[in-house]
Amino acid sequence: MGNTIPTTVRIPEELKTDLEEISKRENRSLNNLINIILQSYVNEDKAKR
Repeated sequence: MGNTIPTTVRIPEELKTDLEEISKRENRSLNNLINIILQSYVNEDKAKR
């Protein structure tokens, strides 16, 4: 990934809690986990085209 830019998203509190738990289990930051999830989604979408 090249340059990064800050962005803000609104998510349900329960989703944030779940993501934080996963990130702690995987010993990664919440930001890194969300980036991995989003990149995976985009890659899957591109593969469908």
